[in-house]
Amino acid sequence: MLIDNYFKINEFKESNSDFVFNISLMPQHRIYEGHFPGNPVSPGVCSIQMMRECIEKITGKSMIIVSIGLCRFVNVLTPDKGQNLLLKISPVIEGASVKANIVLSDNSESLVFVTFKGEFIEK
Repeated sequence: MLIDNYFKINEFKESNSDFVFNISLMPQHRIYEGHFPGNPVSPGVCSIQMMRECIEKITGKSMIIVSIGLCRFVNVLTPDKGQNLLLKISPVIEGASVKANIVLSDNSESLVFVTFKGEFIEK
């Protein structure tokens, strides 16, 4: 789990049928020592894991990713740019399955870091 270690959720709200998380990265996390020394960059796999953990907050269940239809890393995410992020999730929940469109951006939504479409199921 990366929550409260690599990132923290500052706020979480439901807006219409979307879920919006205000997130901050934790720049002191040890992953930045090796990715990359002197020029820290947030690993893409960590962004995907953040998405999964936020889906788990929505459902209250342990989830796994079963398919990724789209995953674009549009801009480089660094810990200094990650102090006030929005993770916007548009889910379609059908039983144990959650199909979601997810966008990770800065707080103003003018700088997009990741766009993702995929399916999650209960473990």
